[in-house]
Amino acid sequence: MFGRFVRRFIGRRRSRGQSMVEFALVLPLFLFVLAMTADFGRLFYSYVAVANGAKEGAMYGSRNPICATNADPTTCPDPNNVTYRVQNEASNISGIAVPLVECLAPDGTVRSQLTQCAPNDTYVVQASYQFTFLTPILSSVLGNGLTLRAQSEATVLNTAFDPTPGASITKYACFGTNCTPAVTPLLDSNNNPTYVAGQAGDTITYQITVKNIGGSFLTGVSVTDTNLNLPFGSATCPSLPSTMSVNTVWQCTYTKTAPNTNGQPTLLYTNTATFTANEIQPRQAVATVQIDAAAGGLSVAKYVSPYKLGGSGSGPFGTAGTMDVGVNTAIPTATVWYEIVVSNPGTATTLGITVDDSNGTLPVTTDCPAAPTSLAAGASWTCKYSKQWSLAGSYTNTVTADASNLLPAGARTATATVNVSGCALPNLVIPKLIGLDRNGAQSAWSAAGFSPSNLTTWGGAPSATVASQNVQAYSCVPASTTMTVSR
Repeated sequence: MFGRFVRRFIGRRRSRGQSMVEFALVLPLFLFVLAMTADFGRLFYSYVAVANGAKEGAMYGSRNPICATNADPTTCPDPNNVTYRVQNEASNISGIAVPLVECLAPDGTVRSQLTQCAPNDTYVVQASYQFTFLTPILSSVLGNGLTLRAQSEATVLNTAFDPTPGASITKYACFGTNCTPAVTPLLDSNNNPTYVAGQAGDTITYQITVKNIGGSFLTGVSVTDTNLNLPFGSATCPSLPSTMSVNTVWQCTYTKTAPNTNGQPTLLYTNTATFTANEIQPRQAVATVQIDAAAGGLSVAKYVSPYKLGGSGSGPFGTAGTMDVGVNTAIPTATVWYEIVVSNPGTATTLGITVDDSNGTLPVTTDCPAAPTSLAAGASWTCKYSKQWSLAGSYTNTVTADASNLLPAGARTATATVNVSGCALPNLVIPKLIGLDRNGAQSAWSAAGFSPSNLTTWGGAPSATVASQNVQAYSCVPASTTMTVSR
C-alpha cells in the first residue's frame, strides 16, 4: 500500500514538471506572436493614416491645383496647400512625406506645371511614410522597416486660377516698427497654434497683401480692415486701384498700438481684412496676435556710507552694501547714512507701490521724500536717512518694495550691513570732518587723539567747510595715521 502511494506521488511530480517545461518552451513563441501582432497592427494603422492623408490632399488639390506646398506664402500659406492637408489628416504619425503631386491631362500625360491644370484633369497625390518595426526580430530582418505609400486621385474641379476670376488676400503681423510681418498663428509639430506675441502698448505692424490670381480683370475693388481706416496714399499703404489686372499685387503696411488686456495675463487679439470686387465673393484674411499684459517693473537697492554724499564725502553715494565702523571712548557713536533707490525698469507704469524698511518708519524730509505710490517706466525714487550705531555687533537692515501690477508678482528686497566693533588702543577712530570749518576740523581731529600735525587741509578760506577726507570716517587706524581734507 505504501509503494502504491509513492508511485502516485512521483507520477504527479513528473506531470507537474512536464507542464512547466512545456510552458517555458511555449512562452517565448507566445510573446513573439503577441509583439508581432502589435507591430502589424501599427503597420495597418499607419497605412490607413497614409491613405487617408493622400485622399485629403487629392481632394483639396482638385479645388486648388496650384497649391501643392506653401512655397508661395501669398496664395498658398498653411493650411491652404496639399502638403499641409496630407500631414494634418495623418497627424497621428510624424514624418509623413508628399513625394509626388502632379496633374494628368485627360489623355494621361503629365502636365509640365500645376498652373496648366484644367477642369476634368486628374489630380494625383502620393504620400509616403517610413515605418519602423519595434519587434527586434522583424527589425533585424527588414532593416530600416517598410516604406508605406498611398496614392489618391481626384478630378480637377477648378482651373489653376481658383476660380476664374479670383483673388487672394493675406494678413500678416509682427511687433515693432522694423520687424518682418509673419503668418499668425502658425501650427507647431503637434498642430497647436503659435502666435506672434508682444506686450500691451507695443507697436503692432500689419501687412495686407492682395493678389489677382484669376484669369480676368477685377473691378470695383475695395479693402476694409477691422483695425481702423487704412492709411491709403501713405508711403507704406498706396492708394487702392479701382481695377486689378491678372497677377497684380497690392500691399499695405500700417501700425497699431497693442491694446490693454483688460486685466487678463494674455489677450488673443484678432483682426480681419476683407477684399471685395464686382466679380468675386468677398475674401477675408485674419491675423491673430498674442498680447501679454504690460507689467510694471520694480527694483530696489540699499547702500550705506559714513557720509550723506557717499564716496569720500563729496558724492556720488556709491554702491557699497556693507561698511565696517569702529567706536571708542573718544568717538562712542558712529552716524552712518543709508540710501534707498526704488526704480521701474519696466515698460509700463508700476502701480500700488509700498516701501518698508526694517530700520523703522522712513522719515519724510528733503533727503527722503515720501515714497511714491506709482512710478512711470524708467522713473526712480531715492531716499537718504541717517542712523547712529554705538554697540558692537553686525546690523543688517532690509528694505522691501512691492507693487500691485508686477510680473512676476512678489516683493523685491535689498539689504545693507553695518559691522560695529570697538577700536582699542593704541589704535584710534577717524572722526567725521565733513561739514566742519578749519578750526572745527582741527579740534575734532585732536579730540579723537590724533596729532594736529597729522591733519593737512588745503584750499579755501578758514571758514570754508570740509568737503571730503581721504581716510574713511570711523575707521580704526594706528595713531600715527595722517589725513588730508579738501574744502
